[in-house]
Amino acid sequence: MGCAGSKIDEESKEIEDKAKQMYAHGKFEEAAPLFRDLLEVRRTQLGVQHSRTIASMNNLGMLLKSQGKLDEAELLVREALDVRRATLGDRHPDTLMSINNLALLLKAQGKLDQAAPLFQEALEASRATLGDLHANTLTTMNNLGMLLHAQGRFDEGALVLRHVLEARRVTIGDRHVQTLTALNDLGLVLKEQNKLDEAAPLLREALEASRAALGDRHLDTLTCINNLGSLVQAQGQVEEATLLFREVLEARRATLGNRHSDTLHTMNTLGMLLQDQGQFDAAAPLFWEALQGARATLGERDPATQAYINSLGMMLLAQGKLDEAASLRQELGLGPLDEAELFCVSAAAAPPVSLNCNSTLDCGSVGSDSSRL
Repeated sequence: MGCAGSKIDEESKEIEDKAKQMYAHGKFEEAAPLFRDLLEVRRTQLGVQHSRTIASMNNLGMLLKSQGKLDEAELLVREALDVRRATLGDRHPDTLMSINNLALLLKAQGKLDQAAPLFQEALEASRATLGDLHANTLTTMNNLGMLLHAQGRFDEGALVLRHVLEARRVTIGDRHVQTLTALNDLGLVLKEQNKLDEAAPLLREALEASRAALGDRHLDTLTCINNLGSLVQAQGQVEEATLLFREVLEARRATLGNRHSDTLHTMNTLGMLLQDQGQFDAAAPLFWEALQGARATLGERDPATQAYINSLGMMLLAQGKLDEAASLRQELGLGPLDEAELFCVSAAAAPPVSLNCNSTLDCGSVGSDSSRL
């Protein structure tokens, strides 16, 4: 019986490691059934309150978050947190990780007021139990800084993120993946404050470090390229921005597929850049492909689909194709077209993106910031 149990544990560990590797390489659709099957097996064989079952809940929840399936993810992450509070207590490192992950999920859903007290709870407990310079404490602090940024409290957010960056440079070095997360996130906050000259060297350093540490096509590297592209676009460096977004699009097609939401967004962003340069023939197929992909995967009324309709409509107006533009306006429910009137739905530009280093997969016992999505 012991041997059989040991064999099951070994097989489960192999499946879990394989699923994590798939996730790390952006193969979400392939990883999801492995995580789902593993969770069901552990629920049945080990019970709901076993640490490995809770780890599987957490891992599947964070994968679903990355797929944009936020409601389903929330159920799992909340369940994992409830069990950990009940069995481990409020200040156990695993409980703090679950608090952090639920807060990140709520932030992704736009529930900032619900996320804030969770980040505060996790930070207070982490400081008390692990110390101010522990990796998990700095991770939670970084997440709180980005929440302040999302709430429009830019100065407060920047102050917190500067502290995290300085602490990580001292404790783990300039090229550690957690340091590049801090570089990236502080750069984003400074960009939002229109401090472009301060943000640029941080985002360039983050990209250089990510290429060196993770490779050109790692998801975090692509996020860094996206963010630098957004910055140089804001600086008016359109040619460099175009090259960067072309690189992101090519890599996302290869790693995530043509219809992943991130790939579609990059198509739209690159299309707008090309349109701004008068390259309508190059922009048009990107706008159409993004719209068709969003309709198929997200639905007609999804905000992203609506934004892609808007982007295409704006280009058609610029080309003088009023009949086609009028048809798209009707799809947006904007009424008849006045030649002097523009579409009024904001087009989707390339948003700055925080790296995923601050939500964690479980290692089976204590989850840490180094156990990265």
